[in-house]
Amino acid sequence: MGRRTGTRERLLEAAIDLIETDGEAGVRIDIVSEVAGVAKPSLYHFFGDREGLVVAALGERYRRSLDITLEDAISYAQSFTQREQYVELFRRNILAFGGPDGVRRRRERIQVMGSAATRPTLQAEVDRVNDLITGRLAELLEIGKQRGWITSPHSSESLAVWWLGLMNGRRTVDERGNEAGAAWDQVTIDAITRLLFAD
Repeated sequence: MGRRTGTRERLLEAAIDLIETDGEAGVRIDIVSEVAGVAKPSLYHFFGDREGLVVAALGERYRRSLDITLEDAISYAQSFTQREQYVELFRRNILAFGGPDGVRRRRERIQVMGSAATRPTLQAEVDRVNDLITGRLAELLEIGKQRGWITSPHSSESLAVWWLGLMNGRRTVDERGNEAGAAWDQVTIDAITRLLFAD
C-alpha cells in the first residue's frame, strides 16, 4: 500500500489493493478493516457502507490512472522557454499512451466507466474526476496559448475535453497489437501538431 496518512486513506488504499488483486468481489468489510488496521465502524463513518467504499476506491483508481504525469507536465511546461520543448512534451505524452503502463491504466479506466453505467454514484465520481482532469489539462494547454505556442482557435477547455477523449480512445487499438498502436500514435501526433501548433 502507499503512504498512509489517516484512517480514511488506509481504508481507501486497502480497498484499492483488494480491487487490484481480487476485483470488486474481494472488497469485503472484514478484510478491508483487517488490512487497513482499522475498526469496522470507521469504514461506515467515512464511506457509509461497502458500496460507498467501492465507489470511492474505483473513483480514486480512475483519477490516478489519468493524473499520473499531469502535475509534472505542468511544471515542465512552466519552465520551458522554447516552443519546441513544449511540442516535444506533447509528442512524448502521446507515445507514452502506447506503453504497457498506458495500456494498463486505460484498461482500468474503461472498467470503471463500464461499472459507472449502472451506478449513478460512481458516474458522479467519474464526472467529478473528469472535470478535475480536464481543468488541469486546460491549465497545461493555457501555458502554450499564453506564450503563443498553441495557435488553435479553440479554447483551452475545449481542447482539454478533446484530449481526455484521446487518452481513453486509444483503448480501441490496445489489443490489436503494436502495428495498429503505432499507426494510431502517428495519426494522433499529426492531428495534434496541425490542430495545436500549425502556423
